[in-house]
Amino acid sequence: MEQNSEKVTCPNCGYEIDVNEILYHQLEEKLKKEFNAKLAEQKKDLKEKEDAIDKQRGETKNNSIQFRQKLSLGLNTICKRQKKNSNAKCGLKRKRNNLSG
Repeated sequence: MEQNSEKVTCPNCGYEIDVNEILYHQLEEKLKKEFNAKLAEQKKDLKEKEDAIDKQRGETKNNSIQFRQKLSLGLNTICKRQKKNSNAKCGLKRKRNNLSG
């Protein structure tokens, strides 16, 4: 298949210029710039989303650590209370045994 080629001759030097080739290169450059601009925008958006995810991960990790610390403190408090109550009950039993014995 033969392409239609439009050529223009330079009036000064007589060099033949292929208009289609010039237009092709201009269009190619324009499309490359548009593509690269769109790619840069998508990379920026992706980076922002990744940063937001990393931030959320950090917050989740901190919340998990705080929850575990509070849970551990609460369990320790409960154990201490139970131990204290258990010791108090044992003391009452000993006193009763001593009084009745």
